[in-house]
Amino acid sequence: MAVGAGISGFSAVFSLQMEAEAAFCRTVFIETVQEKLDMDMLRVWPIVCQFGVGAILCWIGIWCGLRGGYLDLKLREDRRLLGILVAGYLFMLAVVCVFTFLAPNWSDGGPS
Repeated sequence: MAVGAGISGFSAVFSLQMEAEAAFCRTVFIETVQEKLDMDMLRVWPIVCQFGVGAILCWIGIWCGLRGGYLDLKLREDRRLLGILVAGYLFMLAVVCVFTFLAPNWSDGGPS
């Protein structure tokens, strides 16, 4: 009986130690995730501001061009110009996102 009680006591202590380590790991993981989210948002907000303001200004320019008669969607050249503007905007957004989120980790050898 005494040996069984000793093993049971050891098991309880071991179990408490494992729970404490698990709680510590959860805390560290949550803090790491929070820091990563904070860091990602520090990278995201400049993109949102730059491309958000750029999109608003571009939309105002297109709207004024359509309303003023400088752009006519019935003309092939004007439709192509609008397509180039939109494609260029999306291409530049993609390039900025690649260099903002992927390129900093290339030196570490990590994918993200």
